Amino acid sequence: MMNKFHDACTAVIEYCPNGYAKAYAKAGLSMTDPHECHVQALYILNNIRHWRGAIAKATRANLKGV
Repeated sequence: MMNKFHDACTAVIEYCPNGYAKAYAKAGLSMTDPHECHVQALYILNNIRHWRGAIAKATRANLKGV
């Protein structure tokens, strides 16, 4: 689960145009507690809702699984 979350955070940082989502994703890279990761994933998901494309779709799926 942690690998999927950290992979999703990395994808947001590299490809998403939303600055707030990037900030939440950067913070998420240092998290290891499952509850904290779940809450952070919700923040990231809220901020990437307008991001479109194949990478965005895969990233959303990974974050929803956290």
